[in-house]
Amino acid sequence: MKSLKILFCSLVALCGVTATSAQVVGVKWGLLAGVNVPDYSFQDKAVDLKNKAGWQLGMITSIKLGFLTIDPQLLYIRQQVEVGLPKEVTGDLKTQSLDLPVMVGATLVGPLRIFAGPVFTLMNKCDSDLPFADQRDFDITNLRSTLSYAAGVELRFKKARFDLRYNGQFKDKKGVALTEQLIGKMRSQSVSLNVGYYF
Repeated sequence: MKSLKILFCSLVALCGVTATSAQVVGVKWGLLAGVNVPDYSFQDKAVDLKNKAGWQLGMITSIKLGFLTIDPQLLYIRQQVEVGLPKEVTGDLKTQSLDLPVMVGATLVGPLRIFAGPVFTLMNKCDSDLPFADQRDFDITNLRSTLSYAAGVELRFKKARFDLRYNGQFKDKKGVALTEQLIGKMRSQSVSLNVGYYF
């Protein structure tokens, strides 16, 4: 976590330095909002997961470097999944995270662009109304990895942007305990549709 904080501060400093030479490089700031459809899966097939639509909101920047852009973003993300356990026990897991995607983008033709890059999860919390959630032995507080990735396509029209992106994980989240017997790996991915505006 300390290394992530150092990376975040470095990126903020980089954006600040670049902003002072905006005439040469070109820097944009703005806001982004959108909806996401998560896909959580648990290694034990006895667990039935029903994913629900979530949302995200945050700040975006775009630093133009020749034909490429570097686009650091800071996004607050909410997701939810309904969990069905044996003996007809059900409950919801509601996750909230603070993500720092650092996307590298390039224009293909006209307003159409592609982008990809790493996603650093700075804060990751999960709330649950499962009957086991308050027991000390069960750890369901962190359902996402601290490092993941995203890739997608984007349309930019002057100050407006629209993007469709896929968010994936490099590896499963280990040691997720839903009950005393159900402890295993959980994997998450999502597709999101976003609208942004640059000031």
